[in-house]
Parts: sequence; structure tokens; C-alpha cells
Amino acid sequence: MGYKVEFTPKATKQFAKMDNATKKRLQDFLLKLQGLDNPRASGKALQGALSDMWRYRMGDYRILTRIIDDTLIVLVVSLDHRSSVYN
Repeated sequence: MGYKVEFTPKATKQFAKMDNATKKRLQDFLLKLQGLDNPRASGKALQGALSDMWRYRMGDYRILTRIIDDTLIVLVVSLDHRSSVYN
């Protein structure tokens, strides 16, 4: 059974500001992620202050998530260009 992808209000705003081509690529990526039994397999655990989060790369964009195993949710916390996503 796969995980469900949900967005925080911040991530929803960031998504709305993106151009249509980037939105389409993100949607396709997140649909693939949603179907995985283990979303950690294609991501990378972050360290330091963000140690409870996982990062996914999509070209020059980064998707920061929290994986909630109890309810099988991948919560998208932030998605932005790699130069500003960690700020």
C-alpha cells in the first residue's frame, strides 16, 4: 500500500507560484512517489536542524518532506529552487 502525498499551506503557495511546466513535472514526480511502498528509497535524509525531514531532487528543484509512517503520509513541507529551499 502506497503513501499519500499532502501539502502544507506554505508548500501549496510555493507550488502555485511555479510555472506550468514545473508544476507538471512536480505532479508527475509526486504521483510516482505516492505509489511507492517505501518513499525513503528515492529520497535522502537530511541532517542537523532538518534531521526529521527527507529531500527529493527534481532537476534544480528540491522537495522537502516529512514522512509520517503511522498514517502513511508524505507531507510536503517546502518545494523550491535548490538555491533557496533550505532558507
